[in-house]
Amino acid sequence: MGGRRTAAGASLQESRAMPTPPDDDPFEKTFRLVCRLDDAEIDYVRETSEWIVRCVKRVLELDPSANAQDVTTTVLDMSTRGRWRLMKPETVADQLVLPFAPATGP
Repeated sequence: MGGRRTAAGASLQESRAMPTPPDDDPFEKTFRLVCRLDDAEIDYVRETSEWIVRCVKRVLELDPSANAQDVTTTVLDMSTRGRWRLMKPETVADQLVLPFAPATGP
């Protein structure tokens, strides 16, 4: 099963292959852009468990009447989402305790 042959005798797969640059091509072929949060100039909390503890602690400081179990469940879910996880846990907690704006109808 060598595949279909074209008029030139090459297999169909070979005819669709991307051309490769010559060996003396000067550009770097293995360049990888690596984003390391450890090296970035942000206050990133590496351990998810520490992030959760700090966030829950801050929510409970700001709203002592909040149910710790409910807050923990919410924060645990938020810790799985990159948008929130990249933020400082105290900042996320500050957002959690803000009152919701009432919905406005059309």
